[in-house]
Amino acid sequence: MRFMTCERIGCNYFQWFDDALNSIRSWTPGCECFSCGTADHWIDACPWNNTPCSSKSCDGKKKLSLSTTEHNYRIPYLKCLECNNFEWMSDVLVVSRGKELEASLDELCKAVKTKVHL
Repeated sequence: MRFMTCERIGCNYFQWFDDALNSIRSWTPGCECFSCGTADHWIDACPWNNTPCSSKSCDGKKKLSLSTTEHNYRIPYLKCLECNNFEWMSDVLVVSRGKELEASLDELCKAVKTKVHL
């Protein structure tokens, strides 16, 4: 019989292939999205897929894929379907997390200013 296992080191996910075909895939602790690393979804449901293109003159959507080249095998990237704008997912996540941190710092500063003025 055929079966599926997770390719990530340390993940013990196992499922019989027939069971996988007959059921809806669910989240398994220790296995996460191969694209963004978040554990609440799989790559096919990644919220980064079909995001607006980052090129100012393009209204296209970015498709999430895994590289098949020898030197970057299975490395996630985003590519616009209209203008072919390309971004490695790791770069996108660094920028995104930087913006999240910046927003958190802004909130902290506002809270401190509010406390000081009281």
